[in-house]
Amino acid sequence: HEFRTFTTPSFAPRTIVLALEHDTENVPLRTGCRLWSSSYALVEHLASSDDAPACVRGKHVLELGAGIGAGGLAAAALGAASVCVTDRDDAVLALAHANALRNGWYGARAGECEVSVRAVDWANDDTYVAIDGGYDVIIAADMLYLEEHAEALARCIDDHLARDGIFIAAFGVRRLELAQAFERALDVRQFDVQTRALDYVNEDMVSTAKEYAHDDEITSSKFGYRLIECCRRKVPVEDADALADFAAEFAEASLEDVPRMRALNATSDDDDDDDDDDDDDDGAGWFDVDRACSYTLNVSAQEIESGAPNDETASSAAESLRQHGFVILQPLVVGSSSIISREDVVALNDAGETYLNELLDGVKAKGFDPSRDIFRFSEICSRARAGLRYDYTRPEHEDVKARVTPNGARAHTQWQTLEKLIAPWVEPILARAYVDETFTVKSVGCVTSEPGAPEQHFHSDGRIFGIVNVFVPLVATSADAAQGTAFIHGSHRWDHDAAYVTSKEARKQAAAPRCLPEMPTPGSLLLYDYRVMHKGGANHSRKRRPLAYVMYGAKDAADSWNFPHNDSVWDENSTGVL
Repeated sequence: HEFRTFTTPSFAPRTIVLALEHDTENVPLRTGCRLWSSSYALVEHLASSDDAPACVRGKHVLELGAGIGAGGLAAAALGAASVCVTDRDDAVLALAHANALRNGWYGARAGECEVSVRAVDWANDDTYVAIDGGYDVIIAADMLYLEEHAEALARCIDDHLARDGIFIAAFGVRRLELAQAFERALDVRQFDVQTRALDYVNEDMVSTAKEYAHDDEITSSKFGYRLIECCRRKVPVEDADALADFAAEFAEASLEDVPRMRALNATSDDDDDDDDDDDDDDGAGWFDVDRACSYTLNVSAQEIESGAPNDETASSAAESLRQHGFVILQPLVVGSSSIISREDVVALNDAGETYLNELLDGVKAKGFDPSRDIFRFSEICSRARAGLRYDYTRPEHEDVKARVTPNGARAHTQWQTLEKLIAPWVEPILARAYVDETFTVKSVGCVTSEPGAPEQHFHSDGRIFGIVNVFVPLVATSADAAQGTAFIHGSHRWDHDAAYVTSKEARKQAAAPRCLPEMPTPGSLLLYDYRVMHKGGANHSRKRRPLAYVMYGAKDAADSWNFPHNDSVWDENSTGVL
């Protein structure tokens, strides 16, 4: 390796130390392991654009074809909220990861920006790393070499960029027709594209270009360096005005304005209406709550005593899961025996709280502030800065399980008991809701909001079909106190993979009815589709608000995002950063 200090006039006094490689017999033509001259131009543009759309401060940034990560790590140093550095070559990714580590993004600076390194092949959408809402800024440097790159890169940008995001790239024009093909591919995808010659070429760029023939040819080319910026094409004015009207109405609306929970006995009132009731809008539009089945089922004392729902309850719950994307099962009489007994609820709460306190002490020992920082260990994660919400689970990796503490083992035992108690309730429902799928337990654990936790934004837990979460409240929640979890009816049927949402679909999604169900009896069950839009309410109380959970998944479905496979909080070498 060669180590090089990287900076530009506007980026200074910041610097990055980068490891890179040159061609040898062992590393032939591994272009991504080099530092390319266009990286200087890209970083100079980002660093000098504080008042322009290119500013990355506070944004979620994705670097495509990152190589050793100069652009992405510079964006992190410029104040990005998160940076995902991507390439497709394993050796390149290893260098990028080492450079992120070398510059402190997995250590002392981890709290400043969430930096991750991922494998992405532009031509293979199975490798894509999309996030909810898309990335605010996508960057690239010297990314076009072959004809197939133009189409594949444009498609990858389209799949990852936020609706109001921007793509920025600096590159040398080796072949004018290749640059033009890339611009056409973006235009076809409804992007407004601006390309201009780069007037910034400094000595570092020239000297770096001279190291490689493919890079040096840019300095002698009549086309030179270019900067390309593109954003999604704006919708027509009349559509934008209509969408703005809807957005304003719903921004002013509160949950008091939307339909309240209809607590009915466990009977279906849909007269055999199927999901086709609203298929005229492909599931993205109006959801008629009054015509849909009940989403809250009051189960009988006989069912609770038997430890399982009767056929009618199971069928009604399955229908709600299909139509609404969620269903609640609770006792008919508030305060009576619940599906999970008081004794088991108390045992779950006690074991979980003790274990959480121990885990948070471990997180603090790693240098994190749990009340402020994002972190992800195999046992516990916090996904939002200052979110005051923790998800802690039973890890599956053998090395992590070997590190379990006595408090952890006690919590795991209680979660395993919960898994057995809810199985007779949940499995008949899933079998009726998804007749062609076989579900098994994928994980167990607990999510907790601390006192003072802010309200979440509406989000889905993921985009894939085949995962159902089963939550068990360990304390009562009240809609009047804006506690609990709010849902958007039917939102699991929205196209979460859509690269672009039309104005018509956006208006219908904004108008979709919402509800904030009450769950006044601890030990009730809440089943919801992984894809349904939901948000946790603020915790204005002085106590934690825990929900034990069991995650069920179809054969090939898995939640691979939240918890790293082998990064134990008790391992002295763990980082807590994905």
